[in-house]
Amino acid sequence: MRAKALGTRSLLIATFLMVANLGFAAEGDASSSAEAEIEEVIVTGSRIRRDEFSSASPIQVLDGAGSRDVGLIDTVSLIQSASQATGQQIDSTFTAFVLDNGPGSAQVNLRGLGASRVLLLMNSKRLAPGGVGGAPTSPDISTIPNILIDRIEYLLDGASSVYGSDAVSGVINVLMRDDFDGLEIEGQVVQTDSSGGEERTLGVAWGTSGSNWTLGLAGEYYERDSVQLRDRSYLSQCDKYIYEDQNGNRLQNYLGLVPGTTESPCRLSTINRVFIPIGYGNVWYTPNETNIGIPNFSETEVPVGFTGFNPFAIVPIDQNGDGIPDTGLIDPDGDGLSSVDLQTGFFNFNGSTRDRAGDLLSGSERYNLYGYGEYDFGNDGNTSVYFEGLYAMRKTQVFGPGATVFPEVPANNPFNPCNQGQPNGVNCIGFFGGLNFGNIEVTPIVAIDGDRDNNDVEIEQTRFVAGIRGDLPSWQTDGGFGNWSYDAYVSHSVSDGTDFQRGILEPELLVGIETARFDANGNIVCGDGSGSCVPINIVRSVDLCRRWRRVRFAG
Repeated sequence: MRAKALGTRSLLIATFLMVANLGFAAEGDASSSAEAEIEEVIVTGSRIRRDEFSSASPIQVLDGAGSRDVGLIDTVSLIQSASQATGQQIDSTFTAFVLDNGPGSAQVNLRGLGASRVLLLMNSKRLAPGGVGGAPTSPDISTIPNILIDRIEYLLDGASSVYGSDAVSGVINVLMRDDFDGLEIEGQVVQTDSSGGEERTLGVAWGTSGSNWTLGLAGEYYERDSVQLRDRSYLSQCDKYIYEDQNGNRLQNYLGLVPGTTESPCRLSTINRVFIPIGYGNVWYTPNETNIGIPNFSETEVPVGFTGFNPFAIVPIDQNGDGIPDTGLIDPDGDGLSSVDLQTGFFNFNGSTRDRAGDLLSGSERYNLYGYGEYDFGNDGNTSVYFEGLYAMRKTQVFGPGATVFPEVPANNPFNPCNQGQPNGVNCIGFFGGLNFGNIEVTPIVAIDGDRDNNDVEIEQTRFVAGIRGDLPSWQTDGGFGNWSYDAYVSHSVSDGTDFQRGILEPELLVGIETARFDANGNIVCGDGSGSCVPINIVRSVDLCRRWRRVRFAG
């Protein structure tokens, strides 16, 4: 290997200098300590070979073996452990967000300037972006095998003058191991105090070398179980808002709800409602009950100015205690309480059983295979050829329920409760003193089980590097240009991935809603009426949940 050749040369030089010093001392001349020759080093962020202590830019080095000894077996946690990786870091906890690299991806963000401003290198060579969502611009650091990491160098100053604009906030150079002979097997199991989140890692590495060559192959398997929201006590109930009054006293319950609503700290994420643009806003699906004259729908409150349109059923109330009525409670029975409790699981998806089954941390499974080799020709220029190859595959499954649909239902749709031409249709705003503006278009807002709540992500990344490097002895004289070397290589990377998600096809859904009508026989049809189209009663969410599987899904 080249490193061995350099080491031999350094030993000979040091021996010569030691003998020369002894000779000078024997002759009585003033002795001087010779400076030890520094072997070749690679410094992230510079083309000049020098040690990190003589560099003006601070470089932090993280040892891979030491990190694994203290339990950092996840590449993402290891790379993001630098103190400069402050603020929010993109990792597998981002399950319900639209990310440029897709669900389950992980990047590193130095000083909050964004992952696209951090350059990630592997063995001092760029890693290609990888992802399945948005516009992938950064490498997915989870595809780097942790067990093979020798050390990580963090250049914490901007290095755009050397590497380009993607190194504005710094450079991270992951240097892989190539220094072992024989067979190494390493495994770890991490068990959490609560259920979910267990991690298992198994790595196997084999290496061999001769006087002027080295060859190695290693593989790693990593698996992490998902953590659901209900698995952690601080998230098992719901997502909460924390309020304080003007005196700094913490208030425990959600504010701004009308009397009759269950006191709860859970923030509202409401479903099973229909938006009516005149008079109400949202009305709530209450099967077989109504307090506003619309069958199967009820309301909680309306603007206080509407009190005069129906003073017997709309009662002005003061919610904030300032002595001035600020809303109109719908209270036909006069008990002073709302007919609809928005904090129940039927109307507030936040905190429901299905909501708390969502992922806090997604499950992940990774395979990595890494190989390398080098051959030193043993000439004066220390010429050597080398290669390295990496294959990585990541599978991530994300369960994030709660997506809603809210298509507009035409005024003359047979299922529209405000369509006065259909058998069960009524004058929806007749509650306000008998006003009648005709049929009204409405917008249901419902969550459907199975609609866009699962992501099955699979990423494959292949990387191959081959090159030749060496010294330029003729340029290393006192009258030359100094200690020059060269490193010429080609690098080829391919990233391929899929993100499979089931969901209702919007065009199919809209056809089933917008073209629904009565035929000559009084049957409800849609499309061309041939039966290939399924009329959708999306206004009644319970009915839709029985029928939605008949709608075509898209992957």
